Amino acid sequence: MTLAGCHQDGERAPAAAASREAELREAARVAARADELQALGELGTLEQTEPREDDEAVRDELIRRAGSCVQKDIDAWLAHALAAHLGHYRDPAARPPGRRRSAADASPRRTAHRTRAPRACPMGRVS
Repeated sequence: MTLAGCHQDGERAPAAAASREAELREAARVAARADELQALGELGTLEQTEPREDDEAVRDELIRRAGSCVQKDIDAWLAHALAAHLGHYRDPAARPPGRRRSAADASPRRTAHRTRAPRACPMGRVS
């Protein structure tokens, strides 16, 4: 490696650190919102909450944490909000047709055969 290459790497380090810091802040924001929605789900008040921008990412975090037992509740909540234009879905720009994954299009997959005992779901349901 040449000295010039080291200099270029040194110039990129602050940008990489700033990018990583932004990623960490976003992950913390998603985790905090997931905690909030999970608590609301456990209290049975999730449907009274209006969605915020990027709650689809929060949905993915909740499913990562708790598995598919929360998917039906979260998908139903987001689908209702989308259909009723609640929360950030009031803005037509928040409802583009080419979204990566629409809550209205998501369908929870249930298996017909269960090989394990039901377990308590963090959103107050039994899966």
